Amino acid sequence: MLFRSDEESRLVEVLVITRDRPGSGVFSRICGTLTARGLSILAANICTTDRQVIIDRFTVKDPDFAGRIPAFRLREIEDSLRQVLEEQVSVEELFRRNQRLTVASTTGVLCHEPARVVIDNQVSESATVIDVFANDARGLLYIIAKALFDLELSVILAKITTHVDQVLDVFYVTTR
Repeated sequence: MLFRSDEESRLVEVLVITRDRPGSGVFSRICGTLTARGLSILAANICTTDRQVIIDRFTVKDPDFAGRIPAFRLREIEDSLRQVLEEQVSVEELFRRNQRLTVASTTGVLCHEPARVVIDNQVSESATVIDVFANDARGLLYIIAKALFDLELSVILAKITTHVDQVLDVFYVTTR
C-alpha cells in the first residue's frame, strides 16, 4: 500500500496492489474499509489484470483533519486495509468499531436527482458495463460495490468520479 498526500488540496491517493481471486470481494472490502475509517472516496480507478493482480487507486479526503493527514492516521488506515484484505477482521467489524460514522447519510446534498443505472452489454466483449449516476453520500461506493458482490459479480475495472455532490461510477463486471 502506498499513500501520497497533497497538502494543498487535502486529498490523499491510496494505492493498493495485491493478488485477487475471482469472487473474493476485494473491491467492496477496500471501499468498506476506507468508509469505515471515515474517509470520503472522491475518485477511484481499479483494474484486475489477467494474472489476478489488482491495482486499485483511490483519491480520498479525511474530514477529520484540516491540513496534512498525520502519519499515525495513515498507519491506522493501512493497518485496517491490511487486516481486512488478510481477512483478520471484517468490514462490518470496522463499522462497529467506528459507530460515529453512518453509511449513506444524505446530509448536505445539493441536488436531489433520482439515481439512474444504465447497463450495457455492447460496449465490451468480455464484460457488462454498469453506469451509476447518483447523488453522493457517505458510503455510497461501498454500498454499490457490496451490492455487486452480493449479486455474484466481479468488478474487473471501475472508474469512480465525484463532481460536487454527483457521482458517475462506471463498473465493468463479469460473473464469478
